[in-house]
Amino acid sequence: NWFLIIIITSMKIIYKKSLYEELIKLGHKPIAIEKNYKDNRFYVYKFIKTEEFAKDLAILFGNEG
Repeated sequence: NWFLIIIITSMKIIYKKSLYEELIKLGHKPIAIEKNYKDNRFYVYKFIKTEEFAKDLAILFGNEG
């Protein structure tokens, strides 16, 4: 399915809860929250990768230049 391919390529998975919380504060909403398959004590947070999301992620990582 081409639709599924578009979703997968435009999705970003966040593994760090503190980064997830910062993204929420900036107004980003996850499309899914799932157990981490490698270690089910933790979760992964899935977001749609938009220009605004990429910009905010770069700022949070200190790469805004």
